Amino acid sequence: MGHSFYQLCQVMPYVGISILSACSRVTPPTASIEQCPSPTEALPIETVQQTSVAGNTRYFDRFDYAPKSVALDEHTVRFLAREYDFVYCRANNSWTVQPGTLGETWLADLNAADQGNSKFSSVTFNGHPYQYRVVREPNLPTANSPEQTVTLELTMPGQETPQQYPLYTLADVQQTTEQTVTRLGTPRITAAIAHGDRLWWSLAFEQGEGNNGIATIASYDPATDQMILIQPEEIGSDQILDLAITGEAEQLTLWLGLMSRGQPTGHVPGLMAYHLDAGNLASGTMTAYTRYNSPLVGAIPTQLAVDADKLWIGTRNGVCQVDWQTPEVSENWDCWQFIAKATLSEDEAVPVYPSLMSPTPTTSFPVDSSAETIEVLWWVFTKISEPRQGRYEVRLDDGLVMTSATSVSPMISLDEAP
Repeated sequence: MGHSFYQLCQVMPYVGISILSACSRVTPPTASIEQCPSPTEALPIETVQQTSVAGNTRYFDRFDYAPKSVALDEHTVRFLAREYDFVYCRANNSWTVQPGTLGETWLADLNAADQGNSKFSSVTFNGHPYQYRVVREPNLPTANSPEQTVTLELTMPGQETPQQYPLYTLADVQQTTEQTVTRLGTPRITAAIAHGDRLWWSLAFEQGEGNNGIATIASYDPATDQMILIQPEEIGSDQILDLAITGEAEQLTLWLGLMSRGQPTGHVPGLMAYHLDAGNLASGTMTAYTRYNSPLVGAIPTQLAVDADKLWIGTRNGVCQVDWQTPEVSENWDCWQFIAKATLSEDEAVPVYPSLMSPTPTTSFPVDSSAETIEVLWWVFTKISEPRQGRYEVRLDDGLVMTSATSVSPMISLDEAP
């Protein structure tokens, strides 16, 4: 697409929130409408690249609305994405898009990951801080070293030396997967929760190019100094991106935001409810809620939050709220989708290509006088250069009719540099 359209997209973008499915159940608000944030006239321009402390240039995905964190208070539920906050106001069940408040902490964590640093974090239990981190030992191993181990280190209140709890070894991973695994992927803690009389952690790890791990939840009882590992066979080496817990005592449910590994697994990513056995926390039964069998918007939940009798689920494509006690009832879900739209130029027709690399446009925008805005799905490189060249994938109401060769995936695109 033309340069003027790119400038217009950068200067005058807006993100609309449309309701995909909403139930008629309305809870009487306890918050005040005056506490609802006002819509922002102009959102900041996306930061598409950033230099790490190691001097490397990191290119971010455009239109990355996957929540990295979620914050709840009495007035709002705020989903913090990389560039923007999606804010739900409890008083009138409305949404606004706000400038991002994720801050420098997230970028600092990325820089630390670039350098292979794993710092201690803290979770509070009964008023006392417990310091924790997960490490891979040795950190820079040789390939096919079966003794390589992922370990949870936990420093108790009043202690200086952490206790070590091995989670799995390279040999364990190689025995539980059909993939070729030569190294343990760099591990990371994705959630740390104090619930009931225990502490809980969920784990993810670097995956691909010979790296892998085991989907793991660790649970520690400070009263007995007992650590239990939960490694459901159903999810194997999938990524647990977040963890939420509902229920009490002998009726605990672990809610997992799951991203499936690249190889066929027999299931799809989504929200997983792991119902723990009352007499054995290391085992349980699993129920999957995916975009195929539930109203879930988006395939991969990245952030979960328990809010009284509701469970909030944030994905790259939107947000859902569900009654966690009856998630099998579709009417008990409320879901909203994040949609990026751009204003079309009135002075210049924008060429539309039938595929990512096609040299010839098929049509152009606006197709008719009523086409004032267009939904933009994502942006993809077409040429690695400076500046980098690429195209936007957009949504057409009527689509394009075309024939493609076997194994070729067409992409409806608009031309532009980043």
